[in-house]
Amino acid sequence: MNLFVVIEMLKQISTRLAKAAAVFQQLDNVWRSSTLSLKIKLDLYTSLIVSTAIYASETWKSTARICQQLDVFHQHNSRKILGITWKDHVTNMEVLSRTGQRRLQDIVAERRLRNAGHIIRMPPG
Repeated sequence: MNLFVVIEMLKQISTRLAKAAAVFQQLDNVWRSSTLSLKIKLDLYTSLIVSTAIYASETWKSTARICQQLDVFHQHNSRKILGITWKDHVTNMEVLSRTGQRRLQDIVAERRLRNAGHIIRMPPG
């Protein structure tokens, strides 16, 4: 893969994460709400934000930088939903266990494998 393709892919991923971040920001009142349960917030987050962030992720190359970008985005949002600040000293694994979610890079890897399975089963030609 040449450098131009990698740079374009990184731009695409950054744009995708920026769009998801904009949606996340628009729902700030939902994340701060004390009347909504954590389950409802996480369901909204998964269906709206995560799906926006990883749209067409089956075509992305899996690099350490991309995986880190995805996980930083996911952890930042999860901490915001849980109301955890940097002062609380909560590990990423603890945040994931509290939310019952997986790392975003694992979700993307699963989608890529599922897509590869579809491609392999396609009839030749």
